[in-house]
Formats: sequence, C-alpha cells, structure tokens
Amino acid sequence: MLLSSAILISTAVIGYGADLIPDYDAVAPNQLIMAERIYYAMTHVPVLVKACEEESIKPRRPNLHKEARRHNATSARSRL
Repeated sequence: MLLSSAILISTAVIGYGADLIPDYDAVAPNQLIMAERIYYAMTHVPVLVKACEEESIKPRRPNLHKEARRHNATSARSRL
C-alpha cells in the first residue's frame, strides 16, 4: 500500500484530539514522510494524476527540511 496506516493514525489524532497520540512512532524507520508519499501518489498513481489534471492542480514537491522538522516534533510528542 502506497499510503500507510500513518494516515489513519494522524486522522484519529486530529479527529479525537491529542489524548489519542500513540506512544509509538506511526512510521517505520527511514520511511518517507507523509507529504512526500502523498506527492509521489499524486504524480504517479494514474487516477490521482488524472484528477489533478482535471482540477488544474499542480502537485508541488514538499519542502523536506520543513516537513522533517514538523514530523520530528510530532514524533517527539508521541513519545511523551
């Protein structure tokens, strides 16, 4: 599966609040951050590529330094 359970975990945290932040990392070591996986899907999965074209959406590669800092902060919070 291209997009992992990290999306479901993130959705649950957003929907139900910070009380549900898991005490484990939602991603595997060396796994691409979610923004990079979403970008890859939007530029390689045919149905998503077509949808982007039809909606005039031009996916932009995420700023990995900025996203990595955000990911590290989220991971650190999940270990509290």
